[in-house]
Amino acid sequence: MKPSLYLETTIPSYLAARRLRIVEGLTVLAQNDEVLGLLREYERRLGLSERGRADLPHFAFAIAYEMDYLAT
Repeated sequence: MKPSLYLETTIPSYLAARRLRIVEGLTVLAQNDEVLGLLREYERRLGLSERGRADLPHFAFAIAYEMDYLAT
């Protein structure tokens, strides 16, 4: 099985600004009930500050889609 990667959106945005085509053809992950459920659970259990919660959606997507790597 090929390894999978969750790539946070600011990375492709940065690359697009540089006119690189490296991100063409990458699958865009849909926000679904599993992602939202994980996000709510992380927020509830971890009790992080506003600033600390910024990366929680990235973790929720990576877990829900069983990514092998997370790059933010």
